[in-house]
Amino acid sequence: ISVQGEVKKGGVVKIVAQSSGIVNSINTSPGEYVEKGTVLINLASNYEGANAFTIQRQLAGATYQNTKDSYDTQKTLITRQRDLANRQSENTEEIRRLTKTSIDETRVLININGEILKSIQTQIQNASTGSDTSLLTQSQAQLQAGQNQLQSALRNSEYQVDEDGPAVDLSKIGRDIALGQLDIQEKALNFGLQAAGLQLRMAQIQESTMYPVSPFKATIQKVHVKLGDNVTPGTVLVTLSGDAGDVVIDARVPKEHAQKVSKLEKASIEADGKTIELMPSHISTEATTGQLYSVIFTLPSEYKKFFTDSAFVRVSLPIGETIGTSIPFIPVDSVFQTQEEAFVFVVANGKAQAKKVKLGPVTGSFVTIEEGLNS
Repeated sequence: ISVQGEVKKGGVVKIVAQSSGIVNSINTSPGEYVEKGTVLINLASNYEGANAFTIQRQLAGATYQNTKDSYDTQKTLITRQRDLANRQSENTEEIRRLTKTSIDETRVLININGEILKSIQTQIQNASTGSDTSLLTQSQAQLQAGQNQLQSALRNSEYQVDEDGPAVDLSKIGRDIALGQLDIQEKALNFGLQAAGLQLRMAQIQESTMYPVSPFKATIQKVHVKLGDNVTPGTVLVTLSGDAGDVVIDARVPKEHAQKVSKLEKASIEADGKTIELMPSHISTEATTGQLYSVIFTLPSEYKKFFTDSAFVRVSLPIGETIGTSIPFIPVDSVFQTQEEAFVFVVANGKAQAKKVKLGPVTGSFVTIEEGLNS
């Protein structure tokens, strides 16, 4: 059967605008050979040649550089603050240890003062004159005041060193909060540096859309714009062709034909007055265009010059089955039909013998034989 095949020629690319802008300069001309990465056209944001994306890239670059320059200093500060929090916690523990020692000494002093107070009370009771009693009472009051201060200090110290009390818990919670906040600051610092780098990269990509380049070594076939043109995304700027890539021909056929394309015979492709015979490189098992299936041919590179990208060529596909199965197609002229039956003649022992067959769909000059013939 004869079908149309679409040419997909590798290496032929239409460079289109990816951003809106004004054509500020054209760096190539038709027929020129360019290297990969060559800037083909410069676009600008206005007719004066200014480029907003360039300013954004410069701003992102300055932000990233400032973040990078201050990163080590801020990292050191966070480390020192973490050390400070740990040392403060260690200092609090050391003070608590000293306080425990002072508690024991204070208790001893309180006990001694208690004995002295008892002695004074006894002397007051045994005093014979009023003057002696007055002096002893004054001594008792002074000693009792000191005793009260010692007991207050003892209670405060015991409160500070109580492992199950709120003072110790507050100290530990304060240290944990400080260290947690420092961890968050460090993560925010790392994220800030990474985000600034990504913003710079994004700005560079956005800027590059104003300077389209050649994706490979190629020859400029046509420049589609001129200086001062206002382009939008999708506007074709330059057509170029390179040596890279193969020529692929996509012949689209119905499902029943795709399933019966011969695996034994070569197809014929007509191009530029030449006939090329080759086997299909792939036959799709799912519809690729509407309800049609693709029969793909990949041509050798020496045939590349005979084809034009997106053109259509005639492809002759042999329809058959593999060895050992029924013959699906025969010339329609070889079928004899009555109102009710169809016959074909086959050679048997040197003579023509009629065979009753069941016909299927007609394709071109061939008809499908669903029953009645075998290999």
